[in-house]
Amino acid sequence: ETPETKRTSNVYFTVNPEYGSFTEYGEGPVTFLNLDENSDEQYLIPAVTAKEGYKFVGWKGQGADAIEWDADAKTFGVTGLCHFAEGETEGYASLEAVFEK
Repeated sequence: ETPETKRTSNVYFTVNPEYGSFTEYGEGPVTFLNLDENSDEQYLIPAVTAKEGYKFVGWKGQGADAIEWDADAKTFGVTGLCHFAEGETEGYASLEAVFEK
């Protein structure tokens, strides 16, 4: 039997500073690195504060598939979230905050 290859996930959150910022982290980006792909753990999605004249409406991004979360999403899990290039043990997902005027 071959041992299961341990794969890690890296998740990147970004906010366009023209429209808002991370409530606790400023401009960011906020990154979650080396997460175990098979973990059942839920991670907190960083909170976003919109600038005057804008409303934070959610997240859009790319990982294993297109990612779309609404503004009410508070946590995320990594199982199946990230894209892994063939043969790679490190995967990624990238999400950007979405705002409306």
